[in-house]
Amino acid sequence: MAKGDHLVVPLGPLLTHHGIDIGDGTVVHWCSGQIGKKKHLGDKVLRKVEARIRRTSFDEFCEGQPFHVRSYVDSFDPDEVVNRALSRVGESGYHLIWNNCEHFATWCKRGDLSSAQVRAVSKAVVSGTAKTLVRVAAKSSSRWAIRSLVRVSNPALLLAHVAQAGTELVALNWESTSPQTAEQIGRWVGAGSSLLIGGMVAGPVGALAGLALWGVGEVASDSILKVGKLRDGFFFS
Repeated sequence: MAKGDHLVVPLGPLLTHHGIDIGDGTVVHWCSGQIGKKKHLGDKVLRKVEARIRRTSFDEFCEGQPFHVRSYVDSFDPDEVVNRALSRVGESGYHLIWNNCEHFATWCKRGDLSSAQVRAVSKAVVSGTAKTLVRVAAKSSSRWAIRSLVRVSNPALLLAHVAQAGTELVALNWESTSPQTAEQIGRWVGAGSSLLIGGMVAGPVGALAGLALWGVGEVASDSILKVGKLRDGFFFS
């Protein structure tokens, strides 16, 4: 841990809290000022609605939880990171979707507002929606191949996207795991789950159909989120 580091602590198995190490035993992060008064995960999330960006002690930031440092290939120098963090102390307006603690920390490090947690959940939602639309459209097709795809596909395949998002969120809690690595791990789980579920539903043909629909969802979600400028953020902190 060093001055200007992006610190990450778990709020549970899927969610994390983020802050910037100032280098003197304090951390700047979104905080309600009620640290330690509420213990349940739901309380910790809900109380952020009243949060401000504050400078607190390292112990108050961690609240007894383990922490790790998120690594960056490119970022501002430590002094610049610290100055950016301190410049926003006292700011209010926390938002789960658009302005959360991970957005703040990545802005301090790189100058962009991004949230890997948010992206993982938003991608699962968009991918699942795209897959459903493909199934609905294919049902009205007169082409035998497309209608066959629908017959061997199953709504259970949507579970693959849930597994993918959940895996990515868990991986983000692992020390030294970058958002890019967590995303790749999630992709492997999503593809594997699609193959497995499709195979269980309709054998080898179903496995291929599951993988094909997963691919459609991936392409659609990446395209839609990129066009909508939501590639790195949409839902949680």
